[in-house]
Amino acid sequence: MPILLSVALAGCSNLFGSSFTETLQRDANASSEFYMNKLEQTQNVEDKETYKLFAARAFIVENKIAQSEAILSELGELNDAQNLIAH
Repeated sequence: MPILLSVALAGCSNLFGSSFTETLQRDANASSEFYMNKLEQTQNVEDKETYKLFAARAFIVENKIAQSEAILSELGELNDAQNLIAH
């Protein structure tokens, strides 16, 4: 299941309209390191989950499947937009 989810995430696009939309648009092809740094910096729980999803996608692009699976295993409850990507 984690591998299927990881593959699905590889093709995801920006579907979120929260406070960091401009940042994500500007850095649409950001590295996993970028998203992991953002994950550490944000306090908002919903934003943390979103950054986990984007980090997982970046890990796949970087061929770091084990790291992608690890970050996906940390996911909490997702909102509707996040669920579209995850399923």
